[in-house]
Amino acid sequence: MTVSSDSFCQFGRTLRAFFLGALVLILALHIFAQKAAESGTDMLDQTAAGFELKDESLFDGLAKIHTVHEPAICVEFILKKDSSAPPTADPRLNSQVRPGTVRDTLDQLVSLDGRYTWSRYKNTVNVFPRAALTLGDTYFPNRTLHVFQFASVSDPHELVFKTASLLPGPLEQIAYINLGAFGKYSHPWSATFSNISVRDIFDEIAMHFCDSCGWTLSGTQGFRVIQFHSQLLPNASVRD
Repeated sequence: MTVSSDSFCQFGRTLRAFFLGALVLILALHIFAQKAAESGTDMLDQTAAGFELKDESLFDGLAKIHTVHEPAICVEFILKKDSSAPPTADPRLNSQVRPGTVRDTLDQLVSLDGRYTWSRYKNTVNVFPRAALTLGDTYFPNRTLHVFQFASVSDPHELVFKTASLLPGPLEQIAYINLGAFGKYSHPWSATFSNISVRDIFDEIAMHFCDSCGWTLSGTQGFRVIQFHSQLLPNASVRD
């Protein structure tokens, strides 16, 4: 039997196409397996790329995390003593944040600005003044309600003010800033929480907007301002 050179060429092309297709399939399966493994990884254990802070603040670093990764990020800024006090100056950081996990990155950032620390509530990261760890119930977000219950609430500001009104003692002063999508919930919400801190109540209010939604607390020690956001932006700004 005689086989023409054209037949060999055709066979070679077919074989190369087969191996190329097999290689593409293997690579696709590998990528799929990596993504599947990543999706099953705790959000704080996911891989985070390194980045550089150039004359930026801790909050700029947090914004870089929030742009790429899952956790909602909430920030309690250091409150001024009163309205006449000058704005709090945040240290300007020039540092290389090493690659690691999201948890590692958060640890690195708060080590660069020792005034702050962080904790976790469900899928939310709370960044707050380190001093709050020793202030107990004298610090507003640390305060706890034994029961927080509500039914068919559509407006989150009702929940913010309800939280303050249920705390014993003098009424805690807080203002709520409403921006864009954070006017009302799409559906009325009913829930009951037990032994929950003010911080975690605010986390729950934000989570009911979206999984990545958070909040910031600013203002003065006697009058705080809470604002909800879907993404923390550089320079500690937010957008809805």
